[in-house]
Amino acid sequence: MKILVVGSGFKENAFIWKLRQNHGIKKIYCAPGNPGIAKYAQCIDIKENEIERIAEFAEENNIDLTIAISQIAIIWGIVNLFTQKRLPVFGPTKEAAKIENSKSFLKKFLHKNKIPTCEYHIFSRASQAIEYAKDAKYPLIIKYDTRSEGRGVFLCESFSQAQNIIEKSFESLCKSLIIEKYEQGRIFALPIVTDGYNAVPLSPCFIYKRALEGNAGVFTSGMGAFAPIPYMDAMLEGKIAENIVFPIIDALVTENIIFSGILSIEMILDEKDNPKVMGINSTISDMEAMVSLPLLDTDLYSILYSTTIGALGDEFEVFDINNNHSVAVLLTSGGYINDPTKGAEIMGLENFEDEEDLYIFQSDTKKDICAETVVNGVKVLSVVSSAATLHRACSSVYEAINEIEFKSKRYRKDIVKNLVKEDFLYL
Repeated sequence: MKILVVGSGFKENAFIWKLRQNHGIKKIYCAPGNPGIAKYAQCIDIKENEIERIAEFAEENNIDLTIAISQIAIIWGIVNLFTQKRLPVFGPTKEAAKIENSKSFLKKFLHKNKIPTCEYHIFSRASQAIEYAKDAKYPLIIKYDTRSEGRGVFLCESFSQAQNIIEKSFESLCKSLIIEKYEQGRIFALPIVTDGYNAVPLSPCFIYKRALEGNAGVFTSGMGAFAPIPYMDAMLEGKIAENIVFPIIDALVTENIIFSGILSIEMILDEKDNPKVMGINSTISDMEAMVSLPLLDTDLYSILYSTTIGALGDEFEVFDINNNHSVAVLLTSGGYINDPTKGAEIMGLENFEDEEDLYIFQSDTKKDICAETVVNGVKVLSVVSSAATLHRACSSVYEAINEIEFKSKRYRKDIVKNLVKEDFLYL
């Protein structure tokens, strides 16, 4: 079998690492890939949005399955194009991805189909939003309508802060924004594999979204994560399936949207442990991929292929998830506040070539003219470990981080370490 993965980030690195465990796969390509991915696959110099070129490559090289988990490729319609050309592809269509690309569409969709979500209001004019914010109860959440890499979400503690964000958003030609009631509760993300009719979950996880220690700073796409979450049990799984997952899939079918791929659902539990939807992503996130895949014992290729041909329910009722714990910590260059130090050499990677249960996944990296791995953006590396206990996995990650150096290295030093307290689970 020959596989093509489209993308160049952490999740593509994690997927290819996992796919390599299937010895029936003879060749893996990645377009465009990165130096970390190049350890496991042949990288092809084609950008994620060059979907015609990607399709040509798949045809010319007799690719058995193309895996589109890149948000860029999905938005550009790679699945639509491959389907038109009758090329096997895993991932959602451009139309199905609308559930993530417009938060106002998502909120209306959830409300229309009576799927529990946080109380919200949508505004298309700054004056209306400001007027509402004057009398609102604080804190509250403001969200840009369109996707913006996690930083289009703001927790406002006062009216002046909210007013400033509202005015800036519309000055930036934002067509609408969502003001959401702040709710305190346990939060988590659950990636769901679905062929549009059936659904099977991967391991639920907790993602640290704030940039700074103590859950401070701007919202990001994730500074760290761990899986599984300690409070998931059979009763909660049943509630989520009955009230969230299958109503979403059924409602999409009613809207003539057959979503095939991975739906990532961000949820919050209220005081009675009832789940509410905070957001939905049309593909698995970097952090989810990096902490859930090390716990997956079922062959990943079999999951993706059966989903692609619409046979997920025939092949799987559940996936085999092992009893380990996994932890991921993101290493950035300059953090989300300062500019990255591009071109800085990354030292220490060679220390982990043969480490078992410790993985270094790459995103914003490249090779320089001396063939050294260097920084090429903000999100540089993620260090991931799986172990029998959460404490051991956490310790392994931070021990490894101490051996990796590059200029302007930044990371949160409190990922998982505050688990002695329960309040870490709250937004």
